[in-house]
Amino acid sequence: MDYYVGNGIITLVVVLLVSKIFQALRAAVWRPYALTRFFKKQGIAGPPYSGSLVEIMRSRMAAARIVLDTNSHDIVPRVSPHFHKWSSQYGKAFLYWEGQPAIFICDPELVKEVLSSKFWFYKKPFTSPRIQMFSGKGLASLNGSDWQRHRKILNPAFSMDKLKLMVDNMATCTISMLEEWGSQAKEGSKTIEMMAEIEKLTSEIIGHAGFGVSYEMGKEAFHAQKMIQRLALGSHVQSFIPGSHDQPERMTRLKNTTPAPPCSTTNTTPETLTVAADNSKQRHFCLETVAPQ
Repeated sequence: MDYYVGNGIITLVVVLLVSKIFQALRAAVWRPYALTRFFKKQGIAGPPYSGSLVEIMRSRMAAARIVLDTNSHDIVPRVSPHFHKWSSQYGKAFLYWEGQPAIFICDPELVKEVLSSKFWFYKKPFTSPRIQMFSGKGLASLNGSDWQRHRKILNPAFSMDKLKLMVDNMATCTISMLEEWGSQAKEGSKTIEMMAEIEKLTSEIIGHAGFGVSYEMGKEAFHAQKMIQRLALGSHVQSFIPGSHDQPERMTRLKNTTPAPPCSTTNTTPETLTVAADNSKQRHFCLETVAPQ
């Protein structure tokens, strides 16, 4: 009896191992071969599956040593060197592999056709739970009917008529920034940090056009938003292990222990921006808005 039980267990283990090996070979060998052959018949070639990741890494390392020409706006060879190389080598549409197969398209008409298709050919990339803790489930990560519902809700706020009303605010903020630069230039030579200035201008426009407040009034909220972006980016570059977001780690501790800045309530209506994923420990940053008279 024990003999048959032992043989049965061994047979079961062997069958499981063989099935797993077969699945691994199918995913690593047969699927890339079949997809490459399928798309080649349609005239879509691309870099080989086996060397795509290596070539991407080499291209990025080589591009990091390139000094950009300040008189040129062609940043693609520096930012996405592998796409720049492959598009010139394989055309405006090609198949490439970055863990998963993907079709790269740089033909505007074809891009428009794919994005406007009702068959949902374009699927958003997988968003790890760590990113969703900070970004939530918005248009950037939704697909199908969920995306349609969110888009329908947001459409009225971003209609052409509404956007036209914001143009004056955008122009006023931009002119104010340019005048400030001019006054600084008259005082003498001074280096202007463009990245910080553009971020400030963007925040100023969002504050005026969307909430009727200035950058200074909403500085704490914008600071909180930058912290969210920093935490999300830090979690994005880490390897994701299922269940790991439930474990205490540096990012989680930083998120839960970030002190909230003081909020003034004099003639203001505090709007709160929640910076937390843990529902039991939430931190709020206050955005001061002038109360309606």
